[in-house]
Amino acid sequence: KPASEVISEYSRKVDFLKGMLQAEKLVSLPSHPSGGPHSVSPQPLGPGHSPPVTRLPLPMSPQTSSSEKALANQFLAPGRVPTTAKERVPATKTVHLQSRARYTSEMRSELLGM
Repeated sequence: KPASEVISEYSRKVDFLKGMLQAEKLVSLPSHPSGGPHSVSPQPLGPGHSPPVTRLPLPMSPQTSSSEKALANQFLAPGRVPTTAKERVPATKTVHLQSRARYTSEMRSELLGM
């Protein structure tokens, strides 16, 4: 049986990937001033996650909003950061940075009409 630390690290990676998939599928939702069921407010996955990973709402509209994807991406925790120069950068950190750059670029294009 694997050590609890290995299982914990694996769970964090799985939760991160689930969050990335949800952020990719995120579409614009009508926002309600009351913060009702259609507002965009990520929900935490649960206790025991450090740093916290959030679960995003499911798609409800055919219109994609790059600004909401960029916001959702900020809530995703890329996992453990290397503490020494000899450690390599984790794949989750690389994926997080790449998606963040892509969403920022999409948002810039959307806002500037490029």
